[in-house]
Amino acid sequence: MKIVLDIGCGLAKIKPKKGEKVIGIDFVKRKNVDVVHDLEKLLPFPDNYADSIYSNHTFEHVSNAKQLVEECWRVTKPQGEIMIKVPHYSYTGMYTDLTHKTFFSSRSLDYYIEKESLARMSGYDPKIRFKMLKKRIFFDLPYRPLELIVNINSTTQKIYEWFFCWMFPSREILFIVTPIKKAGYVHLLNVAGKRKK
Repeated sequence: MKIVLDIGCGLAKIKPKKGEKVIGIDFVKRKNVDVVHDLEKLLPFPDNYADSIYSNHTFEHVSNAKQLVEECWRVTKPQGEIMIKVPHYSYTGMYTDLTHKTFFSSRSLDYYIEKESLARMSGYDPKIRFKMLKKRIFFDLPYRPLELIVNINSTTQKIYEWFFCWMFPSREILFIVTPIKKAGYVHLLNVAGKRKK
């Protein structure tokens, strides 16, 4: 049985496919919420627990999104998939919702992608790495045709964000990554900070 975590499921937990068990996580007990949990804290699952993680418009509500990204790395099995969808920072709805705390660009996960220049920045654990499987910026009408140009590659996404996103704001970003894990290393956190294995 494959385990899928739906982080921030709310009332719309994804439906399991054949052979899957979906665990809905949210900070309020509602229908379809299996685990009530504050996402500002460590995820209540052991290392390499989930086969995949799905999150739709949740990470922007978390102050410590960096910790949540790293926790997703920890609890997902090697070669598992993590799908995160968040509003783009140019989206007007990002500024409307008073519960939004963290802004995202197409490069926000590049700190964990080995080949990217941002992966050399300090403040990020160099052993936590992902392989980027897909990264796409989505638009609402009337700008939807721009998706074909903006998403040619990561360079066109950066050019869009540097020069054009305030003229042609986008709606959201989709990241699909898989954790890269080297034998013998597990990154763990506690409330006070880092703790050694």
